[in-house]
Amino acid sequence: MNTTAQHLKLANGGVSKLILSTAGPQIQAECQQFAPSGLAFGSVIETSGYNLPCRKVYHGACQNWDGGAGACEAVSGQCSMSCIVTATISADNRPKGLITLLVALFVCPSVCLSVCLSVDKFTQNVVE
Repeated sequence: MNTTAQHLKLANGGVSKLILSTAGPQIQAECQQFAPSGLAFGSVIETSGYNLPCRKVYHGACQNWDGGAGACEAVSGQCSMSCIVTATISADNRPKGLITLLVALFVCPSVCLSVCLSVDKFTQNVVE
């Protein structure tokens, strides 16, 4: 999961830049193709991994840190859950064995906790 700004400009932000430089320019083109006007906070789009060692990348629009007011944590949790659900649906409703979250905006323990709680909530609801 790549947490990014609403405009999906992958040349901005540490993790996004790394993804762009490794995957190649095709990943930015695909982002713009699927979301030419950007994403709403908490929304996720799926792109191919291109030159990355993964098949898919899930880009989620997260809100910048708001000093602990709570909106950042809520959007981060929503974004994480959207990512997990999107990944599961794209795998023909089979949960992934391993989901890696690349967390660039999570500079605060409460945001990390929000993401972890979303993952935990999802895994508790998965019937194998």
